[in-house]
Amino acid sequence: MRPLAVIVVAELLCTSLWFSANSAADELQAVWGVGVAGIGWLTSAVQLGFITGTLLLAVSGLADRFPASRIFLVASIVGAAANAGFALLADGLAPALVWRFIVGLCLAGIYPLGMKLVITWTRGDTGNALGLLVGMLTLGTALPYGLRASFGTLPWQSVILASSLLALAGGFAIHLLGDGPYLKRAGKPRTGSLLGGGLRAFRFPQFRSAAFGYFGHMWELYAFWALVPWLIVDAASADGTALSTGQIALLAFAVIGIGAFGCFGGGWLSIGRGSRFVATVALVVSGTICLLYPFLDGAGFMLKMAVLLVWGIAVVADSPQFSSMSAQACPPEIVGGALAIQNSIGFAITVCSIALATSLYPVLGERVVWLLAPGPALGLLGLTWKWGWKRGQTRFSRAKIVSDPISAGDDFWRPAMEMSPDTTFRHRVPIHALVDPVTSNADHFVLAHFGVPRIALADWRLHIDGMVALPTSLGLDDLGRFARREVETFFKCAGFPDDPTINTRNASNAVWAGADLRDVLEDVGADPAASFVWAYGPDHGSYADWSADAYIKDVPLARVAAGDVLLAWEMNGEPLPPEHGFPLRLLVPGFYGTNSVKWLCRLHVADRRSPAITTTRVYNDPGPLRADGGQAEPLPVWEAPPDAVIVAPADRATVEGDPVHVWGRSWAAKGIARVELSFDEGGSWIDAEVEARRGHAWQKFELRIARERIAGATSIIARATDTAGERQPMERARNACHRIAVSLS
Repeated sequence: MRPLAVIVVAELLCTSLWFSANSAADELQAVWGVGVAGIGWLTSAVQLGFITGTLLLAVSGLADRFPASRIFLVASIVGAAANAGFALLADGLAPALVWRFIVGLCLAGIYPLGMKLVITWTRGDTGNALGLLVGMLTLGTALPYGLRASFGTLPWQSVILASSLLALAGGFAIHLLGDGPYLKRAGKPRTGSLLGGGLRAFRFPQFRSAAFGYFGHMWELYAFWALVPWLIVDAASADGTALSTGQIALLAFAVIGIGAFGCFGGGWLSIGRGSRFVATVALVVSGTICLLYPFLDGAGFMLKMAVLLVWGIAVVADSPQFSSMSAQACPPEIVGGALAIQNSIGFAITVCSIALATSLYPVLGERVVWLLAPGPALGLLGLTWKWGWKRGQTRFSRAKIVSDPISAGDDFWRPAMEMSPDTTFRHRVPIHALVDPVTSNADHFVLAHFGVPRIALADWRLHIDGMVALPTSLGLDDLGRFARREVETFFKCAGFPDDPTINTRNASNAVWAGADLRDVLEDVGADPAASFVWAYGPDHGSYADWSADAYIKDVPLARVAAGDVLLAWEMNGEPLPPEHGFPLRLLVPGFYGTNSVKWLCRLHVADRRSPAITTTRVYNDPGPLRADGGQAEPLPVWEAPPDAVIVAPADRATVEGDPVHVWGRSWAAKGIARVELSFDEGGSWIDAEVEARRGHAWQKFELRIARERIAGATSIIARATDTAGERQPMERARNACHRIAVSLS
């Protein structure tokens, strides 16, 4: 049996504890002499226990320190025992409330930990997986009503005890399964981390958006479930339809249980449209029914039942999507605590809504559902309010980019950092020092326009948004789950941002390792209609006569689709040094270095080029002349054209020995086919030997020539040609030919 199937079935069995008492509401009202409000308090006792349990998990950090499967097992055993205690030992409302409180306490180790188990066993489709999980929770909630309808005239205690046996079976199934491989435990909570890190999740705007949407959803959900039997009875009474206790239980099972199909369908729809879209539609539908249902008075029992069934689908379809959005929006080491604190707040809200609705039901009747309507309304507000989601970030689906995501203060993705230095930082070694095939980290050239950000790994996330099915936020551990790729590539500085006529000859060659960007974008569901990915670095400031709030470059998705564009965290077998982009940088082999954004914090998938100054104005080459004599649009400096540098002899060196040995490095995005050397200022050219290309690595060239053939030479010029036939220009270009002065002794 697949792990996900085991988890969702176990959730079904264990959550039958939740509404087990409600299934016996009519008999409990008769035996204990309580009204609708008393049954509401039994439900609220479970909710209060659940809140207490989730807070204990969050405060202690247990949800992130110990295996979720172990906590799930213990909770199911204790919860089953407390449920049995309610059935066999409670002789009135007061002791019953205590037993139900303990049941709720244990459910805190079942429901949130079930979510975490799903996340540990799945990757990339959590909206769909959690849809299955919450669908089973919904069936579990309805299950006692189904058991009651099946057991007929058996005592109400039989239904309660059956739920206990089911919970034990579910707990042991999870114990045998264990935890999955996709989420590591956090170990001991960090010092000073309030609530085991759970509250830290509210620092992330995407989490705040999902959480506040969830809170509105919870105001409605459990109050509606608590009211279902009475809504059914009133609908039947108004129409003169007589229902037995078993029929009421069966219809309640149908109205609550049908929500499972809402969860399943919402999970399937989230794969293509995104969790935010599904949650929004569900809130709109359930909120509309809240407002309209009281106007159906006199509409007939069958029509009201049809509306209740639709309501049952919509009211819970969004629940797993909120959990998915929340889990994806916070660091993996605090997912358990974050879901626990979110659930504890959400269930605290249900206590209020259940108490209010059940207390006023005898007075308001069906009109009490109007009191539930603020929940969906506030949920929609939570989803759409700008809790830190800035302009241009996709809110409801992957389909459109609504505006330019570059604006002052657009910093939800920007980590805490210190700039050191906080001015332009350059590092290079002389060309004649490039003697090693692989340039060491210490010798690799660096240009940081605005300085070097120093970022703590704990404060860093890679945010992915735009035209994707699953906007997400990833840490290095998450990226480490993708296949590790290693790429050796040349690295060439594009030169001066505003001057395309100068070749600075800053070049290096290194071995990089990380995740293939193609795999990551496939995992989050990049829209086939998209054509670019915008890469954001957090460094900002002024350089020369221009300034920028962020360093942003765009890369065609066609290049990404070709493979080996990396999200790199290693350089020559070591973690990235700060000046080379720690903790993560983009690496685009074959492109000028300016495209390989350092300190990468955000990827925005789009259907057009970025309008940032670092893409539209600087690092562009003049476009070709049009037929009318005008200048075409500037061309971005993407693929590196053919280029070569002479390593030996060094510039202005006195050359000795015979034959004269000249060698150097050459590179091009398309690979080098030919390198020629001139000893007479370009009057004639001699072919050098060029080593075979290895991936994107630079290629060594060399020539040994008799001194007498170049007697009197005072310079050497190297000229490279790539495999497409493009040849280096002699001057006034980013890849102008390299010329050195020499003296032949």
